[in-house]
Amino acid sequence: DLKGSIRVFCRIRPLSGKEQDQGDHEICSAKDSMTLSVEGNTSYQFDAVFIPGTQAQVFEDCRDLVQSAADGYNVTIFAYGQTGAGKTYTMYGAPGDEGTSPRTIQELFRVVEAGKDRFNYTVMVSMLELYKNDLVDLLVKGDPKLSKVKLNVRIEKTGAVTVEHLTEEQVYTADQLMAVLDR
Repeated sequence: DLKGSIRVFCRIRPLSGKEQDQGDHEICSAKDSMTLSVEGNTSYQFDAVFIPGTQAQVFEDCRDLVQSAADGYNVTIFAYGQTGAGKTYTMYGAPGDEGTSPRTIQELFRVVEAGKDRFNYTVMVSMLELYKNDLVDLLVKGDPKLSKVKLNVRIEKTGAVTVEHLTEEQVYTADQLMAVLDR
């Protein structure tokens, strides 16, 4: 049911101590689980609104995407927003309050384990960053020779999108995949 769907979630972080000390105040509220109201009677619709919501609540709305990926569909989860908006916290979290990425990794390997009698899964990891219109291969970042290789986005005849020269590594466990992310 998620095939070909784009879902957009909105998560509003609480004001920081500095913002509160400056006298800033909240201007957003949730009208319901899908509508964000901004001071001045402006409303925006999303597939889900979290103000701020817990890491577990955000992940629960993403959990089905893991099964879609295991079923062979392309899945992307990314965070977008200005500096300080809470993207890193939402994606990675903190010890004891893991974000979407670690929870997704655990769920992926749970799905792989549950389906291993019926399917043969291969889990490959690559990490790509778009920074100032440049593609950066995060698995070779810091290696002067390898990080100079230009990455090219290609659309195959089948319609599949690939990134030429992007490093991929096979992983067999959630811990291995987390170790790659922690590099």
